[in-house]
Parts: sequence; structure tokens; C-alpha cells
Amino acid sequence: MAATLRFYHPSLSIFVFFCISQLSALESIGDWTGRLTLNISSRAQVILGIGFEIQSDSIGSGNDGMPDYSNTSVPYDLLPSEKTRFYSDMITGFRFCRLALGLYFRGTTPDKLNIVERFPGQAAGLAEMARETGLEGFEVEYWSPPPGWKSTNAYINGKLKGFDTATLQTFAKAVTADALYLKSVGINPVWWGLQNEPPVGTNNDCIYSCCWYNVQSTTSPSRLQQRPFAKLFLTRSFMRHHGAALSTLP
Repeated sequence: MAATLRFYHPSLSIFVFFCISQLSALESIGDWTGRLTLNISSRAQVILGIGFEIQSDSIGSGNDGMPDYSNTSVPYDLLPSEKTRFYSDMITGFRFCRLALGLYFRGTTPDKLNIVERFPGQAAGLAEMARETGLEGFEVEYWSPPPGWKSTNAYINGKLKGFDTATLQTFAKAVTADALYLKSVGINPVWWGLQNEPPVGTNNDCIYSCCWYNVQSTTSPSRLQQRPFAKLFLTRSFMRHHGAALSTLP
């Protein structure tokens, strides 16, 4: 069985035909044609920009973990000519870059409570990339908090060492310090995620950076210091559209 859907754009008079096969839901009614009219005079949603993710450090996945001996990465390893081509042909036009803390950006301070660059030039390379391509900033998210906060004392597996109020308040200050560090080295956070895939790792079976949160624990650290933290990195555009909502947060 095959069916054709016809999509009509009134202002351009363009018909686009899609052939749909093997759809059990349509088999009972046979071949058919439908028409969808796009009303470009009425705005429903505006997408202000999209992002990409950068592998700015070396990982070996399950075979080799996160090796300290290698810093193979982008843009750090690119020759000057290839870096220029990378910027102009691949990245220019994007609005954000997703940055995975604890994975692709995972150096730590001596006490292992804060994240910094792991090798000289790592942060500068990312900052240059943002400047040269006109990125608004970075979508920063922990794949894992620094090992000093983890029950495993490692990026892989584990959860936060504690979820009492005192620990969470101290942790919130450390998160703020990470944001300030990134800003200080030219990596401007415009979006922040507390944890990638928070349900992952409950059985300590991760092969990459993770940190497990349950429903109750996830809400607590994100609510601590959220207004002062937000003011550190949110863009004027975001504040203009969502500032009123932020001001009502408890």
C-alpha cells in the first residue's frame, strides 16, 4: 500500500509530495491524498536559534574510559587552516554550543570540588571558537559534578555525597563558582543544566560520566540560589522574555 500526502504553500504555490508506505494505520482506507495549508500570516512559534555539541576533550568510552594521557579534541587539535575552515564552513550560523562538564570539559581543582580546563589551551580554544563564529554562548550541563561531590569520588557512577540542606547549599555555591570560572576564561554560559540523564546510574553501571538523582533530590539543588545564579549568565534576550517568571520563583 502506498499513500500520498500533498502539502500546499499558498504564497509560493509549491506542492510537496510524500510517499508513505507500509503504514498499517492507513491500510484500511486505501490510497488517499490530504492537503495541509500553511498559514504564514499567523505566527505560532519562533525558534531563535539552534546549537551543536563539541567534543573538546578525549574520551575512550567503555573501552578506555576518560584517559588522562590524551587530549585529542576539537578545536584544540586542528591545524590553523582547518580551524578556519571549521569555523566558517561548519559552525558559523549556530547560536549555541553545548558543553558537557565532567566529560568533554573535566579538569578539576586540587580539592576536586570545581571544574577547570584539563590542559593548557583548552578553555582558550573554546573561547576563540565562540568569538570567531559569533556564538551567543554555551549551553553548559554537568554529565557529572566534580568527583569531590560524588559518592564514588569519580566522574563515573555514584550520586551526590549528601542531600541535606547544608551540603546542597555548599554544592550550589560550587556550581556558581564553576559558572564564574567559565565566564572568566571567555566561555559564556547562557544556559545551564544541573545533570544530563539524572536517572542513569542507579545500578552503578555507567561507562561514562553520570550522577544519579532521584525525584526528591533533583528539585532541591536547582532551587537553591537560583535567582542570583541566573543573573550570572542569562542573556538580555532571555531576561526580556522570561524575567517576570524568574522573579516569581520561590
